[in-house]
Amino acid sequence: MIRRHRLVVIGSAALALSLFAAPSFAATGTTPPPVHTRLACDPSTKTKANAPAIGAQITVQAGSAGSVVIKRPDAVTLTVGSTAAASGWTATVTVPSARRVKVSFANAGTRELQHLGVGLSARGTFVMESTSHCHH
Repeated sequence: MIRRHRLVVIGSAALALSLFAAPSFAATGTTPPPVHTRLACDPSTKTKANAPAIGAQITVQAGSAGSVVIKRPDAVTLTVGSTAAASGWTATVTVPSARRVKVSFANAGTRELQHLGVGLSARGTFVMESTSHCHH
C-alpha cells in the first residue's frame, strides 16, 4: 500500500511540475511574423488599338509578365482565349468573357503583380488595353 501511495505522490508531483514548466517554444527560436508592406503601383498605361474583327483574335502583351490572346466571338463580347506567362510568372483570368476582360499576372519570387484589362469600345471599332504594374 505504501508503494502505491508513493507512486501516486511522485506522479502527482511530476504532473504539477509539467503544468508550471515553461513551454518549449516560449523563449528561444521564435520567428517574428512576416512584415506585410503595401504594394506600390505604377500609373497604368493605356493603349488604343483596332478591335479584332468578329471571329478573329489579337495578342496583347502584359508588360514583361506575359501575353494574352483575346478573341471576339460577337459584336459586343471579348473572350480570353489563352494566356502565356513569362518565366517566374503565373496568370489568373479574373474576367474571362465580357465587354472588358481582365487578367492578372503574379511573380511569387519578386512579389510583383501585373494587371491587364482589355475593353471593347461602345461602337466596337477599337479596344483599350490597360496595364498596371505593382511591386514592393
